[in-house]
Amino acid sequence: MNKEIVKQGWEAAQKEAHDKQINEVKKIVTKTLEKIDDIDGLIDSAKQQVKDLEEKKKILKLDIDDIKEGRLDRIAERQEKDEKAKAISVIIVIKEKETIIERDRPYYPWYQPWHVVWQEVPTITTTPFIGYSSTAGMAIGGCLTTQANSDVYNCASSFTVNNSIAKHAGSGTYEIHGHIVHLR
Repeated sequence: MNKEIVKQGWEAAQKEAHDKQINEVKKIVTKTLEKIDDIDGLIDSAKQQVKDLEEKKKILKLDIDDIKEGRLDRIAERQEKDEKAKAISVIIVIKEKETIIERDRPYYPWYQPWHVVWQEVPTITTTPFIGYSSTAGMAIGGCLTTQANSDVYNCASSFTVNNSIAKHAGSGTYEIHGHIVHLR
C-alpha cells in the first residue's frame, strides 16, 4: 500500500507539473498572439498613413502637371471642389475678377489672370522692396529672398499669373534635397 500511495502521489505530481507546463505554454502562445495582433494594428495604421501620403503626393503631382501644361484653372477647380486638395497644395489659385476692358485684340482665356497665394511663404533671407511698375502705372511692393547659392526669388505672399506664364516657367531643372529633378 505504501507503494500504491507513492505511485499515486508521483503521478499526481507529474500531472500537476505537466498541467503547469501546458498553462505556461498557453500563456506564451496567448501573449505572442496578442503581440502579433498589436503589430497587425500598427501595420494597418502604417498602411493607412502610406495611403494618405500617396494621396497627398498624387495631388501635388497633379499640381505640377497642371502648372507644366499651363492649366491653373484645373488647380483652382480641384481646390474649389476638394478642401483636402486645397490644404495639401503649396498654393491657392483664385480666378481674378473679370473686368471689361476695350482691347485691340480679342480676349483669350489662356491669358486670364489667376491670383496665386502661397500656403507657406518660402523665405530664407527677406529684403522688402518698393518699385514702380511702368506697365501698371503704380507702385509695387514685395520682397526678395536670397538663399546661400545666391538665387533670388520673389517671395510675395501672393501674386498674379496667367496660364501662358505658368506653362513656360514651370518646366526646367530643379535641385531638391540634394538630387536633381528635370521637368519637361
